[in-house]
Amino acid sequence: MNFLKLRWVIILAYLSGHSFSFAFLDLNLSGQLGAEVHAIGNYTLAYPKAEGAEGGYQIPVGDSQHTSLEILFFKLFPHLYINDNISIWLEMMLGSSTLGLRSYPQAEFLKFMRFWSELVTHIGVFQLGRVPLDWGLGLVWNNGKYYPTTGDGIRWIIQFGFFTFIPSLILCNLENVSDSGEKLTETSMILQYENPESEIKIGINWLIKNDLKKTDLSIYDVYAYKKIQAFSLGLEVPVLKGQKQDIQVQTWSIAGEMQWNFNKILEFLIQTGYASGQSNHQDQALSKIDQFIFHPSYQIGNLLFHYRLRNFGKTSGSKNLVETDSPFCEPISNAIYFNFGTKIYPNERWMIYPHILFAFADQAAKKGKYFFHHWEQESFQAQVDQKYFLGWEFGLGVQFDWDDHAKFSWHNGIFFPGGFYKFNNTTQPNSVSPALASVLQLSIQF
Repeated sequence: MNFLKLRWVIILAYLSGHSFSFAFLDLNLSGQLGAEVHAIGNYTLAYPKAEGAEGGYQIPVGDSQHTSLEILFFKLFPHLYINDNISIWLEMMLGSSTLGLRSYPQAEFLKFMRFWSELVTHIGVFQLGRVPLDWGLGLVWNNGKYYPTTGDGIRWIIQFGFFTFIPSLILCNLENVSDSGEKLTETSMILQYENPESEIKIGINWLIKNDLKKTDLSIYDVYAYKKIQAFSLGLEVPVLKGQKQDIQVQTWSIAGEMQWNFNKILEFLIQTGYASGQSNHQDQALSKIDQFIFHPSYQIGNLLFHYRLRNFGKTSGSKNLVETDSPFCEPISNAIYFNFGTKIYPNERWMIYPHILFAFADQAAKKGKYFFHHWEQESFQAQVDQKYFLGWEFGLGVQFDWDDHAKFSWHNGIFFPGGFYKFNNTTQPNSVSPALASVLQLSIQF
């Protein structure tokens, strides 16, 4: 990082957390400064290296079987209050949204990630601009860390008692770019019932996505939440229908979460879900799309469904990257998973989080048929059968809260790949070996 970039970080960090008044305007500045160090061992899942034919799941090696990645990011959230009815929100970030201040030749140094205004009226709240989008557990819309769902548009939030209606028109959802190159228009209608007294929430988000050419998709995303004494239950079921590039699309997925607050020291967490994979077919061209891809910010593992391991060959030894080289985009797809975790609180500042994750593929290659390679997003003809077991992972994390603003965490994980990753589309499958990850994170909020 050069001196000019460091100077801007220091100046903005100093201003964050302060409020300023200019005549009738009130400006509140908040922000977040974060640093991360990721150390990955044996990201190829094989030693000394994996080999195979076209269509295999072997991961090419870069400079080494092991790699590390250091990230520094700074976010600033100005909030301007014009009066009791009008306010303006802004979210800025120094560097990339996925790799912080690492050098991207195609990315600007200072990004305006979001900018929207809110108008409070007697008929509801209007949001206009580049707005954040979030719904349910986050399978479709997710305001997560690496790829927060954002769209340029207008939203109208109407509330009648326990019922909320949110119609919206998103002219350019920044995630939704079709294969034809046209940006999708997204129309959404949210209907939600929330009763704080009975601690229940249930609703549906109906989305219609289309462009001017050959994409016309509808998503019916149902979400339900209920708290029963010490238990919290959440369920999301999105259904996707329509057509894309003259191909019929029909698929669905489901995810559930249960949390049990056993006492002040111990919590239990169960996460399970199903994301359909693209089924095998007789011809190379797809006649139907039945793959469902979760939002990449919905992450449950330390390695599995977290790192795009095949991109570490690009990041090792290189600082001139493009956004598509990010190793943090490995959304859940073609998977059935079960995650069991525990949160242990020895005292108010410490938290220990062990977990164990098992996963199986929904679809696997069958000899003689064309299978859909979920990494390459294209079809190949299988020479042998593929196993369904993706593998299992054990993780252990520790978090220390210095105060309400500063947090330090250390997450570790070991992933034992299953027979699915042995598949190299030859009669001599690869041998697989465990991968390890250790991540140090520091977050300071102002």
